[in-house]
Amino acid sequence: MNKQSLFLTLLIILAIVISSCTGLPADLPESPNNAPQMSKQDIFVDYNTKLNQISPKEAWETFKKEYGLPGEMKNGGAGVLWNENQDIPKYVVGFKSRKYPGSSQEVANSFLQEYGNLIKLQNNSLYFIDTYKFNKENKIIYEQRYKNIPVYGTSVQALITSDGQVRQLSVDYYPNIELIESKPGDNSEFKKAVTDFLIKAGLPAGSELNSFVASRKPEKFIYPMGKGSNIKFYSTLLYRLPEARLFLDANSAEIVNVEQLS
Repeated sequence: MNKQSLFLTLLIILAIVISSCTGLPADLPESPNNAPQMSKQDIFVDYNTKLNQISPKEAWETFKKEYGLPGEMKNGGAGVLWNENQDIPKYVVGFKSRKYPGSSQEVANSFLQEYGNLIKLQNNSLYFIDTYKFNKENKIIYEQRYKNIPVYGTSVQALITSDGQVRQLSVDYYPNIELIESKPGDNSEFKKAVTDFLIKAGLPAGSELNSFVASRKPEKFIYPMGKGSNIKFYSTLLYRLPEARLFLDANSAEIVNVEQLS
């Protein structure tokens, strides 16, 4: 076996190992382990968008007075840190909400249903991912979805006390997604794009490489691309490769972005 074939074999083994590992929040599975036993109402935050009639900053002023918070966070203290590009809070800390009944997830749902206009929440756009123990409290984690497609890299996290109060909110959420949809590309186009990418990365063309590409199962994501207020949203197919995440435009099969893994 020559060095190139050996390298490709090791690459494929590594891919299998990586795919079996747990990733970061953006890599969590589409459904939590208990999703089959949960209804859509349990998984998504059911929010009445008709309540969303005021701006997040107007909502913040009301929230701030209700809980006696200062304005902007300073030196890690209480208050709000704004995501000015999306015009919503990134962090709200230093408060304790009123007590809500039910499980920690139900508490977080109720809080977001009451204060969703803080983040310009859209109905059925937050998908429950998991509950994590955080000291003696629970952290509820949601992922943003657009038309039930995960939005890559997003999360809304609420920290819940043991007596049913929310005391912290962290937000990576896009309230104004505009996505241009068109006819999906042909499957052969995506395989060719992945193959060409790997060949350019130095792997030898041939049947072993073709088999490796055929074994990859892409995942559909909405991918936010850009910085600041200049962000565009692409419908993409994510291919998880041993040393990179490859995002292909779901319509044209062109490369949208490559995230190299360290």
